[in-house]
Amino acid sequence: MDKESIKRLRKDFSWAEKDNRILAVLLFGSVASGEDHSRSDVDVALVVPGASDFYYDCEDISDGDVRMEHVLMKVYRKVNTVSEDLDVHIFEELPLHVQMDIIKNHQIIYTADKYGMYEYFFNYRKLWEDQRHRNTMSREELLEGV
Repeated sequence: MDKESIKRLRKDFSWAEKDNRILAVLLFGSVASGEDHSRSDVDVALVVPGASDFYYDCEDISDGDVRMEHVLMKVYRKVNTVSEDLDVHIFEELPLHVQMDIIKNHQIIYTADKYGMYEYFFNYRKLWEDQRHRNTMSREELLEGV
């Protein structure tokens, strides 16, 4: 994604800086990895710690119970997702394998606390490590199914 598009996304999501429920706004998917094409949409994840059961302590970020629909309604009021071809997700509501892809391959549009965000992601990395054997198959297991 070019610098001008990143700048536009930062402007579109500038309201997130004043919303104490949002820790970060991340670009992910094919656009973030540089594998996009003419039909690619722009995937954006909002990191909202109050939406998870993980303990999180970061100054100025709410870790209380957050209703996702309220956060998404605010996105749709503030950002024209259709004309921008944006696909906006709440990080905490995505499947674990997608969360791990975001953690490994993202571009930061906004974050209230970069180091706090990576500390928050540690919980998801640990969960992935604990479950990785359930989410991956060995060559033998693949051949068994054939």
